[in-house]
Amino acid sequence: MSSTQSRLKYRIKELMNQLTVEDYPRVFAAIIQELDITDVHFRRILSYTEDTPNEAKPSQLRVIARHLGVSIEALMNDFQQNT
Repeated sequence: MSSTQSRLKYRIKELMNQLTVEDYPRVFAAIIQELDITDVHFRRILSYTEDTPNEAKPSQLRVIARHLGVSIEALMNDFQQNT
């Protein structure tokens, strides 16, 4: 990451990329359908950076977290899981 590139606000893209090739389109479609947003809007949420004022709504994060099988806190980029 270059010094001019901001860190993503959420780990959603990272977690989505961990899905299997078969699961990714199914989960993606289920999320945008339940949130009633376009695929473009969801892709914007995936790309929100820490230096922008844009934020996903808590209700949106709840839906995304449920579909990815993680807590809402795990979606945050500063989340560190204790292992």
